Amino acid sequence: MTTPRLPQSITYDVMKLWFFTALLACSLTGCGISQPLNLSFPIESKQANDAFDQMVESPKPLQRPVVVLSGFMGPGWLAQSIVNKLEDVADEGKFETASFFFQSTFDDCREHVIEVVNEAWPSENPHETVEVDVIAISMGGLVARYAALPLEGDDGQPRRRLKIARLFTISSPHRGARLATLPTFDAKQIDMRPGSAFVEQLNQAWPK
Repeated sequence: MTTPRLPQSITYDVMKLWFFTALLACSLTGCGISQPLNLSFPIESKQANDAFDQMVESPKPLQRPVVVLSGFMGPGWLAQSIVNKLEDVADEGKFETASFFFQSTFDDCREHVIEVVNEAWPSENPHETVEVDVIAISMGGLVARYAALPLEGDDGQPRRRLKIARLFTISSPHRGARLATLPTFDAKQIDMRPGSAFVEQLNQAWPK
């Protein structure tokens, strides 16, 4: 799965998250100054830093709340550090973070992030949360996609879903993670293995 290129008519709000995501990816992967970060985001770290400095000087309001999701076994400090950076460039921004250190399954993760969003910004719609933008680190990208799926409960009624306007993922194993094949009893790690029923469920639903 590849990340689509951004359109020429991209808004300032999208650019803000896009540049920051690229900048964060550079710091996480240790990219050199002259090395492109990603073929879908052809920007070098110096360009990202310069753009970020310009955005700090002229903060703009966000179009909607932003939720930052932690990765596998992440205690939440990295997600909070992203929020701290975004607060520098967002005027009147609304942010929340969610970590999944104590959640045992992806179903637990789904319910947790939906609960976090609904507590912060209550929705009158029983079937979905308010619309949010999501920045997701590693496993958090799979959590976000799973939370957005329209699913039915045991009673046949629709379960509440996460309504995502835009999803930015950083190093998320959308095709599964090879390290997840290591021996484990962790249900989330087992579900992240390449070719697992969970990964296939997400990717079959992707075109919709």
